[in-house]
Amino acid sequence: MKNKTVDMNGLLAAKQHGKSNFRRQQVKLPFERKIEIVVRLQKLAAAIGKITGRKPSGMTWRWPTRKFQNGKMGKT
Repeated sequence: MKNKTVDMNGLLAAKQHGKSNFRRQQVKLPFERKIEIVVRLQKLAAAIGKITGRKPSGMTWRWPTRKFQNGKMGKT
């Protein structure tokens, strides 16, 4: 029984380490990329809500189709 407890603790520690690494990577992303992710998640939530018949929880932000480069809008 002790072996299962040790394995579970090791598994939880590995999971926590993975989460920490993922969060560190997300923090390093540029602001524009973070906004793109939020908009994509909003679109997914709206699509899921529509499929399941729920009322929309809010509006989805619009994001320009052009990419930001060096703080300025550029062509895609």
